[in-house]
Amino acid sequence: MLELNDALELILKGISEKTEELGFRPEYPDGVFPPRLPIADVNGKSVIMFRGENGRIRIEYENGKLGLFCAKADEDDAPDDDMKRASLSLLDLETFNEKDIKYICQEYCETFDKLFSHKPAHS
Repeated sequence: MLELNDALELILKGISEKTEELGFRPEYPDGVFPPRLPIADVNGKSVIMFRGENGRIRIEYENGKLGLFCAKADEDDAPDDDMKRASLSLLDLETFNEKDIKYICQEYCETFDKLFSHKPAHS
């Protein structure tokens, strides 16, 4: 069994190389500083926000569901809580394991590449 913060920390570690490569930095809530996790409690949801020149990324956990929301820089008019959902995964902390976390990280990194990478896709 995973604790929510442990699961989110593993996801953050799993996507950090890709988010940094694409110029995104985690946004720390007021009063939260590294090495603590950049998790905000927003209306009962655990939220991690990334911002960069290419846009915004929001990871949101609520009631066993993990959502990935993304907005490109040209979609800056959308508020943070109204970004397009790019992915939705079930996150059952009772049964989740590292293999499941790796799968989510891989899916998120592929999504980031599709949305934010300026490199041509390999065929």
